[in-house]
Amino acid sequence: MNIKRQCFWLLESEPSTSHPNHYRVCQVTENKPGYRPTGGGEGDQAVEPWYWDHQTCAAMNEKRHGLTPEEVDKIVASSMFCNV
Repeated sequence: MNIKRQCFWLLESEPSTSHPNHYRVCQVTENKPGYRPTGGGEGDQAVEPWYWDHQTCAAMNEKRHGLTPEEVDKIVASSMFCNV
């Protein structure tokens, strides 16, 4: 079984309007094109997006996924340059 790793990544094109240097958090899957931004839904099911700074993002990647910054870079690069 080939398990694809996931990581958190900050979408710097969507900064927080209330917290300086905080950006929308996205989930990236290894060798899968694109990303999934946090938040979304409608009505009662709506969820606010997460906004983190770079330090929090790195800490959460290590805590939740056991990833170093170098491993995160490789996962993100794989999602950018994979062939579907």
